[in-house]
Amino acid sequence: MEAQSFVTHLSIHAAIAVGILFKRAEAAVRILTRRLNPSIYGSSDVYLEALDFVQRTAPLRKDNPAIYVLYEDDFDIEGHPLVQHIRERREHSEFKGSIIFLKVPQDLKKKYPFYFTLADCKHYRFVKMDSEPNSLVQFNDPQFAYQLQQTFQQLWKEGAQLIPNEPDRQKNMRLF
Repeated sequence: MEAQSFVTHLSIHAAIAVGILFKRAEAAVRILTRRLNPSIYGSSDVYLEALDFVQRTAPLRKDNPAIYVLYEDDFDIEGHPLVQHIRERREHSEFKGSIIFLKVPQDLKKKYPFYFTLADCKHYRFVKMDSEPNSLVQFNDPQFAYQLQQTFQQLWKEGAQLIPNEPDRQKNMRLF
């Protein structure tokens, strides 16, 4: 498939783009964000596609999360619409443990000047810091998507290692 790209300037357009990323995802969605903006990630365009994605990929994931979120600033995770919709469905096994959050330690924030949502190391929404909701959305670009995935994995690994003890780990790493 040939690469396709477009730019978003409004939150509603960003939400539609993220919804499409969830629709196209087949294995995992990784999000590096300041605070998981509810006007984007809490919109019905996103959470309905996210719910479908979690359910659709459950047989492939086994016990692994479907959605990984690295975030910088504290926010009401449990009160976020995306998390609430997933938690409402926890009686269904495919939704248990389907989304995991890890707070980015302060020391790591200077390692990147951007945020992104990445679907399967293939499609992404890329945002320069302090320019949200303006973003570049790209479909079928595995080369740059691979670089984003490498960045995400490195930040996740380093972030998890910087959480020294269990009380801090429970505060800064949450599984729903």
